Amino acid sequence: MTLTKPSRVFASADANTLSLTLPAAVVSDSQFPFEADETIQVTIEGNSLRVSPAAPPADPERE
Repeated sequence: MTLTKPSRVFASADANTLSLTLPAAVVSDSQFPFEADETIQVTIEGNSLRVSPAAPPADPERE
């Protein structure tokens, strides 16, 4: 089942960064895939944003 809730975008003091708020109903849903302070990847897809876990950093030992 898809959970959809309204949210807002806020400008930072320097206006070069925007922040999104995530409603508690979304964050507390059992399917919410992120933890606090987790690094994420944000992708623009047409008129939408896709948020996904960031790729793990490259392991210099394997190169």
